[in-house]
Amino acid sequence: MTTQAAQRMGFRAAILDSNSLSPAGQVTPFHVLYDWNSLPGTVELAKQSTVVTLENEWADPNSLLAAEHTGASVVPHPRTLSIIGDKFVQRSCLLQQGLPSPQFRALKDWDDVCALFAEWGSVVIKSRWGGYDGYGVKVIRSRFDLDNLPTVEAASWYAEELIPFDVELAVIVSKNESGESAVYPVVESRQTRDGNRCDIVIAPAPGLTQEQSERAKQVSLDAVNAVGGIGIYGVELFKSGDRITINEIAPRPHNSGHYTMDGCRTSQFEQHVRSVLNLPPGSTALVAPVVVMANLLAPKDGNVDLDNSIESALKVCPDVHIHWYGKNEMRKGRKMGHLNLLGESLESTLERILDAREAFWEGSN
Repeated sequence: MTTQAAQRMGFRAAILDSNSLSPAGQVTPFHVLYDWNSLPGTVELAKQSTVVTLENEWADPNSLLAAEHTGASVVPHPRTLSIIGDKFVQRSCLLQQGLPSPQFRALKDWDDVCALFAEWGSVVIKSRWGGYDGYGVKVIRSRFDLDNLPTVEAASWYAEELIPFDVELAVIVSKNESGESAVYPVVESRQTRDGNRCDIVIAPAPGLTQEQSERAKQVSLDAVNAVGGIGIYGVELFKSGDRITINEIAPRPHNSGHYTMDGCRTSQFEQHVRSVLNLPPGSTALVAPVVVMANLLAPKDGNVDLDNSIESALKVCPDVHIHWYGKNEMRKGRKMGHLNLLGESLESTLERILDAREAFWEGSN
């Protein structure tokens, strides 16, 4: 989607992926066929590019430093990724800047987990590297959870206190090299029943006071500044009463920002292109009173009858916007696409988009 945004603006976009039929590979002829995280592939991509940017935060900082040596700019900067990519280091950086964070501790061994459970009453352990969508997160609320925790290498994880929150929020923030920033509306992110994946995003987040909204925006912008962020960032937040706490930062276009593709004057993908090329930011204003995004999480392994699915969804809700990613394999729970719907009221917009999503999957059977 970043590739498409760049192309619409008149830029050529090359991608690095070993799969020629990857979603981005389907929309650009400029394709470097290497593993996306390989040193030679990254260097080859950089030789063909003015700016190298990323789809996720797991890229090897050493490969990105090598890319910079070719003369290409790398955004986000490798030093920023070295902070964000290790979530314990990310937490430490935010705390040093005085930003609202949960208590957290490094782990040396299993005894540390037991001690923190006894001290805090509940504990969350997170993988320092690579976790997403609930992967790499284990919540311990009881002695039963503790006794049945799968074996982990403690040094590769760290612990946080469990934050009792009212709602999960998110804010998309962009910043360019000139220091110009843009902050999108605060959204509510509703998770699947297992709590592992984003299911629904509502813009603007309902129920927030103006003060709470401004506080969430400022905390998010401060967090991006704390890590030296350039490009676009998704900042995940917990709201507990009037308290706003940072959950995580992602240095890339974020699932909680997909609503911007149809719901804002400038999508997060175009904004990302603008920011990495040091262009002025676009407006982040909503184009409707309410925008709802619903993820298309695969209900099963296998295939989908896409033609019937699209027709079924549009019959139920003709003005829903369908975004299908073109992934080459459908696995249960995998994000295969999303729907966006603009409306006047939250209740009716949410009802209509859920009906459209249900029809979409029923049409594939």
